[in-house]
Amino acid sequence: MKRSLLFMLVAGLLSFAFALPAAAQGDIPVCNPQLPPRLSYGVAGMVTRTDTPTPVRLRANPGTGAPIVTMLDEGARFIVIGYQPTCVEGITWWEITTGSSLYASGAGIFNGFIAEGVGDTYFIEPYSAAQALPSEAIPLAGAPQITLFDTPLPTVPPVSAMPALDAAFAAWSWPPDTYINILSPDPLQMTLPTAYAGNMPALPVDLSQVAYLNDAGLSSAQLQTLSRNGFVVVPAGRSWHEGSLWLERSTGRSDFITTDMMLENLYMIYRYALMYLETGVFYNQLTTIAAQGFVQAQAQHAAARGTPLESAARDAAVYYAVLLLLLADGEAALGEAGTESAELYREFITVFASETLIDADPALIALAEPIAAAARQGEGVVPIPFLENYDEDFGLYSPRSHYENDALLASYFRAITWMGRITFRLDSAADTRAGLLVLRAMATSEEGLNAWTDFNDTIEFLIGPSDNLRPTDLLPIAHTLYGSDLPPAALADDAILEAFRAAARDLPPPRINSLLLGGGTSAEAMRDAGRGFRLFGGRYTLDAEYFQRLMDPDVPGRALPVGLDLAAALGSDAAYALVEAMGAAAFPEYVPALSALRRQTSGITPESWMENAYGGWLWTLQPLLVHDPALEPPLMRTDAWKHRELTTMLASWAALKNATAAYVLLPGGLGGGGETVRLTTHTTVEHNPLVFARIAILCNLLANGLEARGFDQRLMAMVVSGARAQAALSAMAAEVARREIAGEPIPEEILLYFQEYFRGAYGHVRTNLMQYDGNPPRNAALTAITATSPAGYLQVAAGLVDDIYVVSDRPEGLQLVRGGVYSYYEWVNTTGQPLTDSAWRDQLTAGTNPARPAWVNLYLTP
Repeated sequence: MKRSLLFMLVAGLLSFAFALPAAAQGDIPVCNPQLPPRLSYGVAGMVTRTDTPTPVRLRANPGTGAPIVTMLDEGARFIVIGYQPTCVEGITWWEITTGSSLYASGAGIFNGFIAEGVGDTYFIEPYSAAQALPSEAIPLAGAPQITLFDTPLPTVPPVSAMPALDAAFAAWSWPPDTYINILSPDPLQMTLPTAYAGNMPALPVDLSQVAYLNDAGLSSAQLQTLSRNGFVVVPAGRSWHEGSLWLERSTGRSDFITTDMMLENLYMIYRYALMYLETGVFYNQLTTIAAQGFVQAQAQHAAARGTPLESAARDAAVYYAVLLLLLADGEAALGEAGTESAELYREFITVFASETLIDADPALIALAEPIAAAARQGEGVVPIPFLENYDEDFGLYSPRSHYENDALLASYFRAITWMGRITFRLDSAADTRAGLLVLRAMATSEEGLNAWTDFNDTIEFLIGPSDNLRPTDLLPIAHTLYGSDLPPAALADDAILEAFRAAARDLPPPRINSLLLGGGTSAEAMRDAGRGFRLFGGRYTLDAEYFQRLMDPDVPGRALPVGLDLAAALGSDAAYALVEAMGAAAFPEYVPALSALRRQTSGITPESWMENAYGGWLWTLQPLLVHDPALEPPLMRTDAWKHRELTTMLASWAALKNATAAYVLLPGGLGGGGETVRLTTHTTVEHNPLVFARIAILCNLLANGLEARGFDQRLMAMVVSGARAQAALSAMAAEVARREIAGEPIPEEILLYFQEYFRGAYGHVRTNLMQYDGNPPRNAALTAITATSPAGYLQVAAGLVDDIYVVSDRPEGLQLVRGGVYSYYEWVNTTGQPLTDSAWRDQLTAGTNPARPAWVNLYLTP
């Protein structure tokens, strides 16, 4: 029995649920034995009477004498709304409507009763979409390019089974009265096929047998690419991925559900999780840290006047004063009227930097203000006067991502960047002493230390651990050497300071350099120079470490990496071939370094990937780069498809860097900076179940982890419910992709869901997340910087959404399906200031954006 599926919005929030099966219709009466009923409740029908020009009558009631509502011409479509037909005069009468948005006949909206037929002649029948084949012959293209890569690198083996994750947050549990576990089974329990047994066509494809080809309006060049590779990507300039899905379902045209679509929603969930936490939780915590630290640091400075600690105590107080000034900049946004974000701020923000500044020592503020001004300016390399020989790249303080057009979040961005970059280095005694006083000021306040601990816990869950020495690393050493209350007299003792520096040097060095260092610094010296204390250090991420190890000084002379380096390190031989063609292998240390990274990648367990959401995202992207060849349909064996997957991986990675712009470290080179309806379409899902499954696992982990932390429900309910909805959608896609590879039938309930509800469910994830955003993104385009050097910033970007057309095998034969995919851009930014999302979108609108990488031309055909 067909199941009726319904996607419901509960109390204005996303709540993913499936309705229980509709009640059975029972046996349909047979009014005329010569014409057994062919329709049923919810089925789409059409008028097919051809033996007379007289239209079929739609009547107000069953019976030939009932009033006529309207006349329906041949080809008119309708939906049956009566649960049972009525027998009158030996005729089967069905109650129908012509008013469905999907099946309306074009003659208006009418309800009434229609005769199924008279005698031995049917007047109506179930609707079946016509699948017109191409009207003109299309020449068969040549064979696709398929490279058997032979690289000098270790192989990263493909995954053959799902992991057994023990993390409490990975539990896949849904209410018992839903069909989630039928339509979207636990992705961790998925069993992968052993070989491809589906029906995707061999290459090149004979397009003369492909239905709906005329609907796409493809050029001759695009048709040749489609024939050769089994797919073609066409620039479409769409704002969001669901815009590529066909709108008119009743024609029988089908969709292609891409990994790109699901990754776009993953980005939106992650972005808004951070944004709403910053608004409702983090801003208060950060301001508490700054305010409590400054009050204690100012008192330290006052007590240290005329003592050997005066200079270091002043430096510590100035450090906190800069932090307060940057936070106070955005508080004017609280007074704005009539915006969603201002209302949200007034409701949740309770700690104000400006209140602490009222009683601040003017002399300290005078020292801090020029530094804060440089951060506000957001460009140029400026010395930090209270640190020895320390230059800071203030271009990195220019707000990006969701911070750029919101005064409060922009101030938060500058403040967290200050905390994450300014380093009290161990190789300077003066800087170390000042850092100890910064540490003492925070540790003296229980409120400030608790705020730091809570803040750090959530950021570690979402992004990862600090790559620098933290308060929790250094306080035990300081307490042992100086005493539990860190007395000023002991802090002034040079011998104890040297013992502290020696003990701190035994702690692990940072793996990622984000300091500005002189040219000629060795790799070991660079890491040693980075040893030091940061109040809230930048987060370690695997991709940043990989970039660090593929540029100068680890690979001498290579100023900047490229995005393809990350793909190659994660296992893509296609990416390595492209990087090699760019000249990377000419650097003697490059191949050994990349080989070491591949071995590191192969040794990372799923549990390690999933220690935080950032790592989980990278884990999600990896199956785009490494497949089991035995599971690949013909189109996935082509170089063109592998290049298309590189675009998806890199664009989604750019989105990840964009969302976490305030927190992650940037590697630096030397010296640089519901009704039941008839199934009429057969949606195809991209044949990569591992990516869909991992998105589901990650979204589920995010939902469970955020919910367990007890954040305010008004803010986080949207994120949690959106993550659950996306988890269910992705798990469903994973199951369909698995069945497609295995050659197993796809349940009609799932096909109906994709036909009728998927587009709306998918779009609601994004639109509901946006509801408290005063300046939501206008399209999917975004940008991020990923590395710095004297050559400039490595800037990466996702552009507007392209259309992808794929030749898919359906029960009725070959047909063209369509979906949306990412576009990707990469260039070296030499302006000294990172490009923002708004400026990038303006470039795309004006057509002044950089060109795409040349390697996309294998599949992208304008």
